Amino acid sequence: MKYVYVIEHKYPLVAALLLLILLMGCSPKKSDSRQATLETNTTIIYEREGGFTGISQEWVIHLDGSIEGPGDQQLMVPAEDVQELVGKGMESNFESMVAETANTETCCDQLTYTLTLVSGDNEWQLITTDTANQPKEVTELFIMVQALVDEAQPVP
Repeated sequence: MKYVYVIEHKYPLVAALLLLILLMGCSPKKSDSRQATLETNTTIIYEREGGFTGISQEWVIHLDGSIEGPGDQQLMVPAEDVQELVGKGMESNFESMVAETANTETCCDQLTYTLTLVSGDNEWQLITTDTANQPKEVTELFIMVQALVDEAQPVP
């Protein structure tokens, strides 16, 4: 008898699920107004400084995929990769994230990393170090930007 009950009430449930899926497909797409309002001259500035050798490196990444690197390097990555990074930052609510920087007085051989997004009059910045205790989203953003810089090719 239980089996008959499941079969009798299965069709209305399936119909309800299909209707819900169709309604979700018809609803307007949720757009991230922050990403939609990014200026075309938006830049991402990635800096790495410190350590025993006192390195100081900066990469300025543009939405078109061009990158100005240390020592007047002119590099290029696919624009889609930069868009993906910006999208990830927007999904992660970049402007409200805070990376906890470690006390640089206690360890002299660590690097400080700064990630800055500049769009028009708006600027958001994250600063962290090798030993910082930070949210997973902050770590992921820094890994993505480092991978982007590592994959960049010199402009011929």
